[in-house]
Amino acid sequence: MTAVIDMASKNFGRLTVLARDPRRGGLAHWLCKCACGTEITVSGNNLRGGYSQSCGCTHTKHGHAKTKANTPEYTCWRNMRGRCENPSLRNFKYYGARGIKVCAQWASFDAFLADMGRRPSAKHSIERLNNDGNYEPGNCVWATKGVQNRNRRKLS
Repeated sequence: MTAVIDMASKNFGRLTVLARDPRRGGLAHWLCKCACGTEITVSGNNLRGGYSQSCGCTHTKHGHAKTKANTPEYTCWRNMRGRCENPSLRNFKYYGARGIKVCAQWASFDAFLADMGRRPSAKHSIERLNNDGNYEPGNCVWATKGVQNRNRRKLS
């Protein structure tokens, strides 16, 4: 069994970790207070992975995260960062472990949205023109699956 990482007093988005929740067994769960004042319990994995950053309140500075659901652009941005930055995610081995990074400018969702714009349709997702290149302006476009299937790296 692995040691529990003490996350008390750390901030994750709008959440501040107060203490470990003793009522929850198994995986570590943490009592957190959202900037709006609501207290919730969140798993340590969701905090560290960036999946829980608020209580679900609708206050966001970029206006694209919603309660219970995110806009496609916000979800794309969050998933892109996870693939490149979170070794515990299944697809990290194809991205972050290969050295694929998200440019520093796109640490901000606002900057990502300003560069990429809205997704043209539900059939479009983010595409790196150079499969060995980073997620950055000039290397990313919105593309359909058909276009993306023609831009695959050769696996050896």
